[in-house]
Amino acid sequence: MSLSTLPIELLGRIIAEAWALPLTPFQRLQMATSPLLVSRSFAWEFTRVFCIDIHILTPSHLNHVLRLVLPRLTVAFLSTDSPFSPLEFCRSISFLLQVDPYRGNPLPHPVWNNIPHIMQLLPEYLPNVQRVSVNYHNWWCSDPYFTRLRLPEQVVELDVVFTHSLPFSKARLKQDVSLVEDPSFALPGVKKLTVVGGNRSFVSQLVSACHDAKSVTSDTFKKPVVSIVQEGVVPTFKKQQKSYI
Repeated sequence: MSLSTLPIELLGRIIAEAWALPLTPFQRLQMATSPLLVSRSFAWEFTRVFCIDIHILTPSHLNHVLRLVLPRLTVAFLSTDSPFSPLEFCRSISFLLQVDPYRGNPLPHPVWNNIPHIMQLLPEYLPNVQRVSVNYHNWWCSDPYFTRLRLPEQVVELDVVFTHSLPFSKARLKQDVSLVEDPSFALPGVKKLTVVGGNRSFVSQLVSACHDAKSVTSDTFKKPVVSIVQEGVVPTFKKQQKSYI
């Protein structure tokens, strides 16, 4: 039995589980561009899953999402009579910031030119979005523009993920990445914070910014990072090394 002949409910479940996997940028791009080559039903089910958990892969992909996907003007939408509305059902948005580690990180990354504007539009156009994710791929130095992130009240979950295709950038990340010092930077509305792949300095500073978080998850420390929040104290970088190794 091929994918195109599976029952719609099962097909949708398979696509949703695949889309939720920690895919590489290339794998996610492949998955986002191939559904139309399979069948109309596959294209529609993928579009529905994508609109619930949107991943912005490139600046041009962002334009595609804003101009065609959200207004229901893609081939998948035009070939179905479903009343499904991405504006109503979208619950999360993820931004991929990918760079060439050998050329350095462009500042600002092109996607940052749009993120602040999109955050301002969420309450009116995507009122059910509660989670925002930032995926740094092959980054190895600090991104000062991250501290300019302002989340609307509806966003209560923040994910920051560092992924790599080369050991070089992963090794540099452990030493070089931190948040640029900005006393005014705070994300008090974040109740659930997840950081994957970040170094100790970055994680501790981000926990401090999300000082009202009730759940904090990170693979950086051996002990649960949530203890930092529960104690109401975010130790300095040196103290963290002493307390959590």
